[in-house]
Amino acid sequence: ALYRIRLGEERDALFAREQAARREAEATAERLGRLQRITETILSDLPLESMLRELLEGIRELASVDAAAILLVDGADAALDLRAAAGTDAQVDATVELAQREAVTGRVIDEHRQVDLRAARDCETIQSLIGVPMVVEGRIVGALVAGALARRDFSPDDISLLGLAAGRRDDVDLLVAI
Repeated sequence: ALYRIRLGEERDALFAREQAARREAEATAERLGRLQRITETILSDLPLESMLRELLEGIRELASVDAAAILLVDGADAALDLRAAAGTDAQVDATVELAQREAVTGRVIDEHRQVDLRAARDCETIQSLIGVPMVVEGRIVGALVAGALARRDFSPDDISLLGLAAGRRDDVDLLVAI
């Protein structure tokens, strides 16, 4: 009888691990599907404005952020100008304002690396912010920033996704030329 009890317990434990592995695999497959959507958007022949809108919407969905924006360096005065955005106007405005106020975009550009601001100070809307540099031929031309209404940590996958989107060289060249 003890043998049957242990066998039942082992079977239950194996079943629970199998179910957990299945949930993890399904979540990974869903994330890969979303990543494929981003990749297809980047590689598509859409007009630039449509591609940027689709790209930023895909980033919002995949990285679970509420707003995403592309800011480009204006060659004349080195200011950052909003080139494209996704999210409600209020969310985008708060994301861009916070990125500039907390010098996230400046740090992204100066340090040539991603900056993660988990606890946004004095901001009633955007609580977490991340920015990655946009580079053309070794020169920083702007930053891609994303903001979340909730405090959160950005995963390495989120950072990689933003880096992938920011590093599409042909589109960045085109953005800079326009």
